[in-house]
Order: sequence, then C-alpha cells, then structure tokens
Amino acid sequence: MRLAPLCTFVMSAAFAGSVTAHATTIDFDAQATGAPSAYTGVLNSPLAIGSATFTGGQLLNNEIFSTDTTGVYATTNLSAGAYTNPIVISFSAPVSGFSLVLTNNIADTFTVTDNLGDTISAALGTNASHTFSLNGSGITSVRASEAGNSFNFAIDNVTFSPVAAATPEPSTFALLGTGALGLLGFARRRFAPAVAAER
Repeated sequence: MRLAPLCTFVMSAAFAGSVTAHATTIDFDAQATGAPSAYTGVLNSPLAIGSATFTGGQLLNNEIFSTDTTGVYATTNLSAGAYTNPIVISFSAPVSGFSLVLTNNIADTFTVTDNLGDTISAALGTNASHTFSLNGSGITSVRASEAGNSFNFAIDNVTFSPVAAATPEPSTFALLGTGALGLLGFARRRFAPAVAAER
C-alpha cells in the first residue's frame, strides 16, 4: 500500500517545526572583564544577560579571599553599598533545569528558591562552593540568599533551559489538515475506478 509512506511524510513534516531547547550557562566571565576583585559599593544592578536579569550585586573578577577566581556576581553587607540579600534572578520567559554555583566567604546556611515554591538549602563552611539545582519547569524568578545577619556570597555558572511550548503552532494544524485532505483525495482517486468497474 502506498499510503503508508505518504502518511509518514505528512506526520514528519507536521512535527519538523519542533525545537529542542538547549541549556544556557552564564559564567559572568565576559561581563566581569575589567571588574574589580573587591567590592567598591558600585552595583551592577540590574544586570541583564540574555533572558536573565540579576539584581542586588556587583560583578567581581578574581574575588579576593574566594575560591572562585573567575567572574562572579556577588553581594555583601560587609562593605558600603546597597547590596541585597537575596540576589534575585528574573527571566523574561519561563525556564527549566535551573542550577547555579554559590561560593561563600562566611560559614552559614544558603538557600535557593524559585517562584514555583521549590527550595534547596545547604550549610557551607568558610570559602566553599556548592551547586544548587531546581528541577521545576516554568521558573520565572530565583532567589539566592544567606541565612545570617552578615552576608557575603557570589553566584556563578547559572544554567537553565527555555521551556518549550507545549501546544503546536497554528501552522502545524494547517499542515496536518492539508495532509489529511491530500490523503482523502488520493484514496478517492485511487479506489474510484475499482468501485466503478464493479457496477
């Protein structure tokens, strides 16, 4: 039967528009080129990088007394400036597969939470790094915070994937409808002579 290859072609063409979401990682290295290694009181807030906006901190490069010697987005209340606890990350479109590396200077408990209510906490010793991951889908904001009254921490390697649309585009439906009509027309033309010959 020749309908099977035609059906396969129509279905594969209908779903050819599906897009695979690839993870994005923001490591702050490009943005922190020329940034100081210590807090200056001059915040980089808000800081927009692609679909993510960071608020509450300052870009540092090779931060003094830190185990992370690359570019980071950091906050503290041990230095003058309007730094905040938490650092807030907002996304212009929903994301999933979120993670970040948090590096601290003060031993404390750190928490990362999202707008979906997912939360993860970890107690870290002095000058430690820890990866926090949130598995929700549809995340539009994330908050990284330190529990103590004094705070001094940085985030790096912020990774996330855009959420793929769950509904097909109208063009997909149009293509499926056109394919179905084509199959009906093909079947009608193919089998019409056989029905006429039986009469």
